[in-house]
Amino acid sequence: MAKRELMGWEKRGKRWVKRYKGTLYYVSPQKLGCPPTKEGSREKMNQHWVTRMAEIDAADEDPEAKRLDGINAQLEKIVAIRERQVRAYDAAIAVMNEDEQSTPNDYRIGLCFDMFLAQKLKHHEEGAFGADRYSNYRNHVKALREWINLDDAPLDILNATLLVDLTAYFRGAVKKRIMSWQTAKARLGVYKQFIQWLYESELIEHLPRNIDNPAISIKSQTTAVRTMDVAEVCKWIADADGLAELYLLLMANCLYGHSDIAALRWEDWKDGAIEKPRVKTGDWDNVPTTYYKLWPQTQRLLKEHKSNDPNLVLVSRNGTPVAIRTIVDGKLKNNNAIRNMLFKLGKKMGYKIEPKMIRKCSANLIDNHRDYGRYASYFLGHAPRSIKDRHYATPTKDVAAEVIAWLGEQYKQV
Repeated sequence: MAKRELMGWEKRGKRWVKRYKGTLYYVSPQKLGCPPTKEGSREKMNQHWVTRMAEIDAADEDPEAKRLDGINAQLEKIVAIRERQVRAYDAAIAVMNEDEQSTPNDYRIGLCFDMFLAQKLKHHEEGAFGADRYSNYRNHVKALREWINLDDAPLDILNATLLVDLTAYFRGAVKKRIMSWQTAKARLGVYKQFIQWLYESELIEHLPRNIDNPAISIKSQTTAVRTMDVAEVCKWIADADGLAELYLLLMANCLYGHSDIAALRWEDWKDGAIEKPRVKTGDWDNVPTTYYKLWPQTQRLLKEHKSNDPNLVLVSRNGTPVAIRTIVDGKLKNNNAIRNMLFKLGKKMGYKIEPKMIRKCSANLIDNHRDYGRYASYFLGHAPRSIKDRHYATPTKDVAAEVIAWLGEQYKQV
């Protein structure tokens, strides 16, 4: 008969965890003075939880004790996270410095995943890519660790057979519609990056022989391109007012996303127009600026809601950017006043507002125009990829203003 366990065993962290009255409580075998195994610490854990639960119940009768108990629970969680981050950082530094005291045989899968993420976080902090991309890496690594479920296993199990099994699992998940093909493709790609990183870091001597095999892949699927009817976007704009209307107009007028609106600076806005490089291509060399003549209502609302910030035209009530994504303690923190405001508007009106579809709607209108179609990439802010893009598809300011005026007519703004 199996012994009763009052707390659950967390394989990845090798510790006991229990959710009680809405709060997670943790305790490690080391803290209990036991061997670092489930079986070796079960009895002491049960004794610990009986005492801990009594303390929590007693604290409910004392508001101050309850507050302190909640703080202690949070501190336990923070300490666990910090210990793991320090371990990953120290290991990454040891590898980068080629610590002669460590050999590839000393490393285990879980530790190497931590080191891999630590490097990606460093690249993000250096500006190589944004917070969203790092968050995607983190989510994919978490899913891969859960599938492999062998954090303490040696690296030699990451062989060609495991790669075949992983690919088969992803294909099965896509077939059963448990996972989208895009997610499966990205996740397999991250795993291959991880294996390549292990090899380049000299933690494994050989790559799996099938890593470049075309059969080890997830096939892309053709999906119908969603489009948005102009009349529907016009309804959203008509139902909005104030800042919500301004955000929607900037999306339609300038084909902007949340990050573009949040990054709008005073030097970009002058003479009734916005002229600036897009956020995603602004750091590239030789990227032409994109010119958007503002529609009368866009210009009026921008003047009405402009901020007193010395740099940004629009800020939140707290004086922060209206949309910002950052990595805090390794996790994505998304503060988006634009998204929140449009969500509330849609909920009030009984429909869902999809900001990305407004940008697509404007792009499709331009792209399908007999004369203006060649400028669609320019207004989307895409970096030029060919001689044709650099010269033939870059309009003068007068032509750009003409295109945007025509676009305004479609939205009944001009």
